[in-house]
Amino acid sequence: MDLRDVPARPLPLSTGDLIEITGWQIQFQDPKRTQSLQAPAVVSSMFNVSQQALVKIEQVQALKINLCPKALQMLYFMARRNLEHQNSPVLCTYSELITYIWTDSQRHDRSAQEINALAHEIRDTLQLLNCLEAVKTQGYILQIHCIP
Repeated sequence: MDLRDVPARPLPLSTGDLIEITGWQIQFQDPKRTQSLQAPAVVSSMFNVSQQALVKIEQVQALKINLCPKALQMLYFMARRNLEHQNSPVLCTYSELITYIWTDSQRHDRSAQEINALAHEIRDTLQLLNCLEAVKTQGYILQIHCIP
């Protein structure tokens, strides 16, 4: 290979590759045969408020996550609250979440346990325990990136 034809950037070498430097020849040998390593999976998530969509990002692939309507409403409310505070995580109380998710006629029978069940579904679906931070007896804080 003539390096004058190759853009200036690092080149991977393999056993047997020849490097010629004005009259010199160097043959590369890799006695331990360097193995390519699989990069660890990078997993994160974000919530798109305008599209009301939860997205899980693994490596370089973005996957839209399907949730039940109530869990999606919970995330939508929490993401809007975070965006109202310059994308800083904000405590959403059980009362606020119940008021937003259920209609007036449905609200009186609702409890923190139902919000906990929705949080459990979100965590299980995303397989990220830290996406929702529980604040004992108060509510939850959404710990994922939100976009308008």
